Amino acid sequence: MLRKLLPLSLASLLLLQGCVGVLLAGGATTGVMVAKDRRTVTAQMDDQKIELNTRHELSERTDISRISHISINSHNGIVLLVGQTPYRKHSDEVRAMAERQNGVRKVYNEIKVGEPIGYDIRTNDSWITSKVRTRLIAEKNFDSSNIKVITEDSQVFLMGLVTRDEGELAVEIARNVSGVSKVIRVFEYVQQ
Repeated sequence: MLRKLLPLSLASLLLLQGCVGVLLAGGATTGVMVAKDRRTVTAQMDDQKIELNTRHELSERTDISRISHISINSHNGIVLLVGQTPYRKHSDEVRAMAERQNGVRKVYNEIKVGEPIGYDIRTNDSWITSKVRTRLIAEKNFDSSNIKVITEDSQVFLMGLVTRDEGELAVEIARNVSGVSKVIRVFEYVQQ
């Protein structure tokens, strides 16, 4: 019996060692991303808190969350709301939820009134986001870590702390990705 378990145990041990490497590499990558981000570490944590607290508040409002598709994104205290909800009042209520959060400096409410888009469109949006991110990363002499890409119904929203030149280049790159219907800037500009 022990002889039968030995190969399985060895295989499990090797797989676990691979997981540790992945976890360590993931942690290292996160550390690099934090170090390259123009936001302070506190601002990055505040953004996560803003997103989590707003999502939590929205999830408790099942009258809204069950019939809507809403994405909450925060970057340096600037919140972008995108998605769909059948009623204007729900869009306004979600905006108020975001505005109530500590650290929020501005809210862009791009929630459309209408039925939520289907999974096929959401899948396409994920594909568009991946293509835009890939093109941004591939651009030479360009630090894509300062730009957050959100796609909703083929519209690409670009957020981040960027110089004007970086913002223009990012918009131009996103515009030239197939499937993108529109590019919307939600940038905060820094000095070059």
